[in-house]
Amino acid sequence: MYLSNQRLRIPKGTLVQLEIRTLEREWDIDSLVIHAGSDGLGVMFLEPQPDLRVLCRRETIPAPLVAGL
Repeated sequence: MYLSNQRLRIPKGTLVQLEIRTLEREWDIDSLVIHAGSDGLGVMFLEPQPDLRVLCRRETIPAPLVAGL
């Protein structure tokens, strides 16, 4: 997962806890910073998050087109 940030500098190799909130649920996910740059950082979840993955897929699938009347 890539997180954009402008001010926060977190070194590569730092353990962080991500808080992700949706309308359905909240997650606290232990993660590791694997990339740190001037515009953001990349993190890797320490444990798989299958429920979050399913939700992300469901939220990014375009709604079906409906024909007009």
